[in-house]
Amino acid sequence: MACTKPYPSCGYTHRAIDAALELRNRNDLEFDAIESLDICVPGFYLDLLVYDVPADPAQAMFSAPYAVAATLLDGHFNLASLQDA
Repeated sequence: MACTKPYPSCGYTHRAIDAALELRNRNDLEFDAIESLDICVPGFYLDLLVYDVPADPAQAMFSAPYAVAATLLDGHFNLASLQDA
């Protein structure tokens, strides 16, 4: 059985990306209307999700804030999302 990753980022970001997509789609959110957002993850996720403000695409792959913001902005998270990092 083949298994593919749904997003080109650390697996620990996938649930947050899914939640951002759900939030965006259910509420027809405008990105500029979002003032803040809390992302809650198990503490051990923080061992890998170490970049709050990534400096490049490699760091963006391990940044929950970036993954969620990019998803809310674009309505998806794919390879092109990482090029904007």
